[in-house]
Amino acid sequence: MTRLELSKDIAKAVRETYNAKYGSIFLETLIRTLAKYASAYAISGLTAQSSDNELAGMLAGLAAKVTFDATECADIRMERYLPAKAWIGVLNLPPDTHTVTINYYSGSSRIKSGLKTIRADIGRLDLVEGVCLQ
Repeated sequence: MTRLELSKDIAKAVRETYNAKYGSIFLETLIRTLAKYASAYAISGLTAQSSDNELAGMLAGLAAKVTFDATECADIRMERYLPAKAWIGVLNLPPDTHTVTINYYSGSSRIKSGLKTIRADIGRLDLVEGVCLQ
């Protein structure tokens, strides 16, 4: 049995990057939101003026606000598809065909297991890759 060593804590790097950019992200979001709602208010006023109908202006403003709300959503692509951590380990095997079991743990609980068959030859480096998206 070989235990792997943590190569990269990707989730930590993502958090650090996000925290470093939090101020500018917050400011951009605030400006964009204010601009959208100012536009909705202007649309409401212009519609009411041009049609001499306050109800039409209110409905146009409401429609603009609903549209703007629908277009606001968090960008979570990076967090959703990146693995949290990358682990690495080395096995020195004699030349032959070997079956390697990869166990994935969350704390002390095994959450997934997988088998990989590899052919070890002298002087050749083989990479066995495993992914657990749970």
